[in-house]
Amino acid sequence: MRIQIVMSLVGRLLYIFGIFTLIPFIYGIVFETAYWSFLVTTGISFGLGGLLSYYGHETQSFSLRDGFLVVSSTWILTIILGSLPFILSGILTNVFDALFEATSGITATGATIINSVDDLPKTYVLWRGLMHWIGGMGIIVLILSFLKNLGADAAHMFNAEASVPKPGVVMPRIQSMASKLWRLYVAFTAICFVMLWAGGIEPFDALNYAFSIIATGGFAPTSAGTFIYEQSNYICFVFIFF
Repeated sequence: MRIQIVMSLVGRLLYIFGIFTLIPFIYGIVFETAYWSFLVTTGISFGLGGLLSYYGHETQSFSLRDGFLVVSSTWILTIILGSLPFILSGILTNVFDALFEATSGITATGATIINSVDDLPKTYVLWRGLMHWIGGMGIIVLILSFLKNLGADAAHMFNAEASVPKPGVVMPRIQSMASKLWRLYVAFTAICFVMLWAGGIEPFDALNYAFSIIATGGFAPTSAGTFIYEQSNYICFVFIFF
């Protein structure tokens, strides 16, 4: 295991995660108000990513042990970073509650510590849904679809996170496969969103339900979850189908 190689990779991954934290910040500016906790989180992600990248060492050669450390470090750091908007804004004052919420989101578990989702600013509802959606496919698969020139050994990172028939069966074309998986994931999410919107659900709620359904998790944009649509056979069909 070569710690500098791991540092370089994790640093690059944090750049990408930081970009995702800008999405709710931009949404807040356009539709609600500027929630600076997201911009601060972006700055911390970029700063930590830059620090790790600076002291790290780039290479195309990775071991399976390197892959395991990259995966575990990425999960831990993204969970901590994912909890920061809740903590810095005072939405969740207890650090462990915020970590629980972020862990549930990034792992697409769906358990929540928030009593009333309806009372949350929509920007934070979007962040919950976005974390869920990213975690549904997997952080590492997302990252591999963005990072280039990692070489055939990038499969070790995939094997360290994903369930595969045998260790090492993932081919050298791992980045191409990750990109195709994410294109399908985005396409299914878009189709689900459009069908829910066509069924009469407000666009914001339709998008967040699509995030949750495609991620096969449980975060919903309302406290009532999906039960408020139980009288609509069409919407129930879309929920079940996707």
